[in-house]
Amino acid sequence: MFLPNKVSPFIFRNRDMFDVLQSILQSNIVQIFGLPGFGKSSLLKNVTCFLGERDIYKSGVLYIDFIHVETFREAL
Repeated sequence: MFLPNKVSPFIFRNRDMFDVLQSILQSNIVQIFGLPGFGKSSLLKNVTCFLGERDIYKSGVLYIDFIHVETFREAL
């Protein structure tokens, strides 16, 4: 399993991480959006590591970085 590097320091984001984890455990997918520079990627990298390190999903965890994707077609 390939996991992204954890982001540290990762402070004052416990509530955000809990909310994302709760959403993922309920629906198996989550979409995060917002303005640049607010830590969306950092949050998801740490959530991905949290899930992967604990084997919560036996078939694995996938983190996709869409930073260079400009169109839907490129995402596929």
